[in-house]
Amino acid sequence: GEFVRETTRKVLGGELKVSKDLEYRIACKNGAELWVSQNTYPIKDKKGNIIGIEGIMRDITNSKKIEEQIKRSVQNKTESISRITAWSFGQALHFNDEDGLNQVIESTGQVNEIEYLVLMNDSDNVVRASNIKSAEDNIYIRTKSSAEINYDDYLFKIMVPVPYRDLNIGRLYIGYSLKSYHEEILKARITTTVIGLIVFLVGLVMVVIISNRITKPLMSMLDSAQ
Repeated sequence: GEFVRETTRKVLGGELKVSKDLEYRIACKNGAELWVSQNTYPIKDKKGNIIGIEGIMRDITNSKKIEEQIKRSVQNKTESISRITAWSFGQALHFNDEDGLNQVIESTGQVNEIEYLVLMNDSDNVVRASNIKSAEDNIYIRTKSSAEINYDDYLFKIMVPVPYRDLNIGRLYIGYSLKSYHEEILKARITTTVIGLIVFLVGLVMVVIISNRITKPLMSMLDSAQ
């Protein structure tokens, strides 16, 4: 759309030396949509003036589908962990169960994705915390309950109410590391690229084989005619 046109204009105008990995969707004649990744380079004359552009476009539709699956998995996991943890804290917080609070903290420590955790009661006092320094560095107190995952970041911050029956008796702030998400995305992209390269090479070999099978009889016919 507009971003693609603006990027192209900047390459033509010399504002960008090169545009790499620009991802966008395109509509096919059959109605299907494809995701593509495009690299755009300027074409220069002998004097160094830009006289046009050239680009390389890759189909990354399968990679995008895998990314969406990973995103849904991350979303479901963080929502599930947040709800269960908040509910568990709610029971212990209501009854002022110190052992129960400690057990919840201990169990969340086994979830590698949790970067920090802060439990506050309805008087805004911190009751329990895990890695409080990281929470303070990331200004956890400003986190909203309606936060959406920004997959470009490496940390997802969310606040969930701590319930007991029909009441909210506190707030739970959690920071989730998205490092494993980015590692899975990178792995998926590498795998898709390798598979695409293999398919291309197999296709190229087949073209050569078919070409040889067609060319040899024709050459024999020409030699016979001569």
